[in-house]
Amino acid sequence: MCTECPTISLNARLKVKDVAEQLQVSRRMVQKYITSGELKAHVVGNSYRVFGRDLIKFWNTH
Repeated sequence: MCTECPTISLNARLKVKDVAEQLQVSRRMVQKYITSGELKAHVVGNSYRVFGRDLIKFWNTH
């Protein structure tokens, strides 16, 4: 388990900007991770949401 990961609820649905803040990268970089399939996300309306559990999985593999 990641020792540097922030405390995130596994069921939290995070916006791209929130994920970018957690990873300390740009929103565009998060979108690239999503479109490449590296970071699992769900489409809600016309935007993406990332479950906390998927962010933690991503964090542990990068």
